[in-house]
Amino acid sequence: MKMARVHHRGLSIGSALAALVFLSACERVPDMRPLPAVVLGPAETEALKTMNTAGTRAFAGWTWRYEFGAGCMLRIIKRYEGEYATPVMDHHLIGHQPEIISYHGDGFGVKAYLPNTSGSVDLFDTNSMELARSFSEAATQLISSCDKPPAK
Repeated sequence: MKMARVHHRGLSIGSALAALVFLSACERVPDMRPLPAVVLGPAETEALKTMNTAGTRAFAGWTWRYEFGAGCMLRIIKRYEGEYATPVMDHHLIGHQPEIISYHGDGFGVKAYLPNTSGSVDLFDTNSMELARSFSEAATQLISSCDKPPAK
């Protein structure tokens, strides 16, 4: 009887260890609260889709995913070599202007600048000027919608 209990405990400990190994191998998803809801028009929906499509193309191991919420809130979710990179960043982009910068032969970045300030928001990086332009145009479309009254 004692032998059975030891064997049973061994199974419990073994099961717990197996579960721990399994859970540690799972991808850790950052804790993200939903953004405040916003209704996007067709042009803004397409712009967000364009940004997310561009974000799937890795640059130096990084990929991006974007969500958009009320108050011109852009959530940037970055991954490095498939793993979530923390922290997830939420940015209020009212009044920001996307610009493309060159990394001197190493690619291009799309940054969002608030006029008359020195800060910027890093939106996207790529090795393709064409993709940087497409992304920048989409980001401009999305951000410019913040200044317009909601469509009825």
